[in-house]
Amino acid sequence: MKITARDLAEQLGGVLEGNGDVEVSGVASIAVASANDVTFAESAESCALAFAGVAGVILVSQGAPPSTKTLIRVPSCREAFAAVMTIFHPARLYAPGIDPSARLGAGVRLGEGVHIGPNVVLGKGVQVGDRTVVLANCVLGDGVSLGADCLLHPSNTLYSKVKIGCRVIMHAGCVLGSDGFGYVRKASGIAKVPQIGGVLIEDDVELGAHVTIDRATMNWTVIGSGTKIDNQVQIAHNVQIGRNCLIAGQVGISGSVRLGDGVTLGGAVGLVDQVEVGANAMVGAFSLVTKDIPPGQSFWGIPARPGMDAKREHAALRRLPGLLKSLRAQGRAGTPSPAETEK
Repeated sequence: MKITARDLAEQLGGVLEGNGDVEVSGVASIAVASANDVTFAESAESCALAFAGVAGVILVSQGAPPSTKTLIRVPSCREAFAAVMTIFHPARLYAPGIDPSARLGAGVRLGEGVHIGPNVVLGKGVQVGDRTVVLANCVLGDGVSLGADCLLHPSNTLYSKVKIGCRVIMHAGCVLGSDGFGYVRKASGIAKVPQIGGVLIEDDVELGAHVTIDRATMNWTVIGSGTKIDNQVQIAHNVQIGRNCLIAGQVGISGSVRLGDGVTLGGAVGLVDQVEVGANAMVGAFSLVTKDIPPGQSFWGIPARPGMDAKREHAALRRLPGLLKSLRAQGRAGTPSPAETEK
């Protein structure tokens, strides 16, 4: 596929500068872009590199410097570049139909244009919306519902009482609706608390590979519309996640946690049970949240605390060896330990 810079600018709603007849057929980073590629530059440094390179078309911000290259000025370089990538690499289309190896239970209802792949199992009363794609080896329990235009990659497992909205993407190996970690101790051992709730995934959610979301003890574990969740994230029972949240890989969210709209959790963040993170708050990677976080705040560390406090404490710890050495030289730090004496 080839497209001229002029037509590309029109599709992006950008302002063309330079030769509008230049044809491009792909996308690439600045370092490897050829004369047939589109790239983007959003900083002064990246503009300098791109202008010195051979890329056929460069997406730049409104305030970028002029160049002899063919430019398309756009409000957001990254958003425009994502749109260009979609033009050259459109989503794969799946032909409607049901693979002969699929197993469909009684009362299954399939919308128009649905694709059901090999070895898929649909339980009793499953509902699948229009144009939804369910790929190989997925298992949907009794009564599961999927909205329109969803994409389930291979080997997803949805227990009963799971409801999925429209335009949801689930990458391989997700498990939704498994029992929450609910137990009580008694004299004779540990008794299981029945988990009779469900999981609700709202519209436009994307789940990375091997995400696990537990059913609620009662009511629903909820993932709000537009939220994006990275690989290997564990979400426990009764968790309520707001809209348009970003949750990075290996996050662990304990039971009954509540996240407001627009929350960002960095990689490997842990949250203890029943804490609340306010709207638009951010938690840095490898942090442990043990108390509520106010809306709009940035927290970091173990335990998580306001970001500036955590940075000051970290900086102070790095200076501690030098301070101790100075105090010893002044005879004010006490007697060093045997290990310190050996050093």
